[in-house]
Amino acid sequence: MNGLTRWSDFVAFLRNRGRSFYLKNTRPGSIMVVVSVPGERYEVEFFEDRAEWAVFTGDETSEDDFDALYERLK
Repeated sequence: MNGLTRWSDFVAFLRNRGRSFYLKNTRPGSIMVVVSVPGERYEVEFFEDRAEWAVFTGDETSEDDFDALYERLK
């Protein structure tokens, strides 16, 4: 199965389950689907000939210290 067919199937899977997602382009020739659920964010990247994914977990802690935010993003 090529990456673009897999992309179409994956988006249909998410829509059928009522999952929210957004599309992102981070590399030439790819489409990334980003899906967030409580405590996890999935980044699924589709290329013409392949697909790859990663999951990021966190505790969903909110911060209000903007000085710390600016320091982290330097």
